[in-house]
Amino acid sequence: MLQERKRDNQRGATAVEFAIVILLFVTIVFGIIEFGLLMYNQHIVTNAGRDGARYGIVYRTDNRIQKSQIENKIADWNQYIITFGEKHWDVTAPPCEKSGDYLSVTVEYDYDFLFLPFQRRISSTTTMRCE
Repeated sequence: MLQERKRDNQRGATAVEFAIVILLFVTIVFGIIEFGLLMYNQHIVTNAGRDGARYGIVYRTDNRIQKSQIENKIADWNQYIITFGEKHWDVTAPPCEKSGDYLSVTVEYDYDFLFLPFQRRISSTTTMRCE
């Protein structure tokens, strides 16, 4: 009789231990997913800025390129961002006046986490010499 009671108590303890461990495990897994997506989106923002800067220094017409043209080139990277929020880029790109000047393109993006109710600003600055 004592053995049966002890065995019943163990079943309840096992269920409680499982609930605690599975909660911790799921939290760690979702944290890894969130961190991976954040790093992926940082990579996309960096590449978008690099692509926009390269476009700005190579495809200048009349020795000048408009900021809207660089923004359009950066907006082509919208399809690669993974988020549940809206996709909005903030781009700062003063134009190159003449060959040899530096073009500095700054791209900022507000990343909405998938599982957490937070937002983080991702930014990247690329500087290249105008051709």
